[in-house]
Amino acid sequence: MKTHPPTKYLTVSEAASYSSLSEKTIRRLIGRGVLPYYRATRRIQIAISDLDAYFATVRVDSVDLDLLAVR
Repeated sequence: MKTHPPTKYLTVSEAASYSSLSEKTIRRLIGRGVLPYYRATRRIQIAISDLDAYFATVRVDSVDLDLLAVR
């Protein structure tokens, strides 16, 4: 039988620090259903793999900075 490595879970505060986002933004992502979470007792827990997966979906490979310039 295969064993899987244990999943590391973070609190909202830890997830905010890990991702350099605010706690409010983490809670908004959870509220919009964009970021999966687990609830153990009253504490929200977020898997690091779910955070990494979220950032993989919003990643921008390359940007033409001229297109972003405000004119």
